[in-house]
Amino acid sequence: MTRADAQFKIRIPADLRDRVGAAAAENDRSVNREIIHTLEAAYPSPKSDDVKAFMLEALKAVADLCSDDSERSMEADGWTALDMVNEAISRATQS
Repeated sequence: MTRADAQFKIRIPADLRDRVGAAAAENDRSVNREIIHTLEAAYPSPKSDDVKAFMLEALKAVADLCSDDSERSMEADGWTALDMVNEAISRATQS
């Protein structure tokens, strides 16, 4: 965070403030950082969702490659693990 980040005051019940403080202490964070962490989890950026969806598709493609005989034939053809991951990513981006 920088000084350019927006600042605003909010009113919260004392018991909620205490719970946030306890969670912050448990997670070894400041109260401010705990609130930001919680808000980020509740309201992820669209780009974050896109990356997660892409990674899920890429992992599915890797699993597909590893679940059949194509892995053995790729190894026989001299493909490295990195080649297989790149192929999986390529397949994921085409679907």
